[in-house]
Amino acid sequence: MSGDSDTAAQIQKHSTLDDKSEKRVFVGYDVRSKGYKHYNPITKKRMVSRDVVFDEKHHGIEMTN
Repeated sequence: MSGDSDTAAQIQKHSTLDDKSEKRVFVGYDVRSKGYKHYNPITKKRMVSRDVVFDEKHHGIEMTN
């Protein structure tokens, strides 16, 4: 894990007509591929992706119960 582990990230899913993104939490770098590890707090899943846009204005993610 790095010091920026609480940086919010938006993962872009490109389609032909729609611009879609999901808010994720940056976890670290994947050592097996050129990708970023990120966590989706809604689905509680970790993923690796190369297409990431970081929102450096917002650190952390607001959790709701």
